[in-house]
Amino acid sequence: MIQLDFTSVASILLDLSILISVVAWLFGMLRTRLPQYLRLVVLGICIYALSDLVYYHQIIHDSYSTTGIINLCYGVAFYCIGIGAVLWIRDTRRGVKYVPLTNVGNRFRSLAIATIPVLMLLLQIIDPAKRP
Repeated sequence: MIQLDFTSVASILLDLSILISVVAWLFGMLRTRLPQYLRLVVLGICIYALSDLVYYHQIIHDSYSTTGIINLCYGVAFYCIGIGAVLWIRDTRRGVKYVPLTNVGNRFRSLAIATIPVLMLLLQIIDPAKRP
């Protein structure tokens, strides 16, 4: 087992908060269909956060290799985000008007607030200052 430093713990906590926030946002959307560019950006963000969590899991268990699928997943994530940005620019130049996301509910607002104690608890459990 490899000990984690502060940056690694912060990255893990941020990845978890990104995933929780995106899931809460998507569930709060109710019945709105996202534009194509936004779907690609959200997909890229989720792939990145999941890849980062798997990367740190492999680092902790000393099983990471540079030729693994994790590096491919990082590339796919950035590709999705980039293509989403290109689609947004294309649609903006064409004058496409998207319907505002007006029915974003606040059903899961408490879920976002509840993540703070969970993240703090994880920080206490995985405290890098505790050395065996």
